[in-house]
Amino acid sequence: MKLKSDGELERIGSDKTGYWELKNNYKISERFGKNFGTIRKVFRNDYSPDELRTLQLISDNPSITAREIADELNKSTRTIENYISKFRKMKIIKRVGPKLGGYWEIVKN
Repeated sequence: MKLKSDGELERIGSDKTGYWELKNNYKISERFGKNFGTIRKVFRNDYSPDELRTLQLISDNPSITAREIADELNKSTRTIENYISKFRKMKIIKRVGPKLGGYWEIVKN
């Protein structure tokens, strides 16, 4: 699913100071919706629609694997691993527990 090309994601404001916003008819999980206002500020220019969707999938299912996200978004596992690495460096998500059996947590700032 391509949120931008499907018209579900639109740019608000300029490239320099604007941000991405999901349209009202797009369904996102209640859990992600609660964090979305905080997360949206971070996403102004640094993240693509696929990266936003990756975060939504992690929010919906914290124990999701990179392979499952890649399958859902029709991307390579390596691409998703790069997204996750970027999120971790920016302290947007963190891993709780071991590599096998752990889960992702979205960090609230």
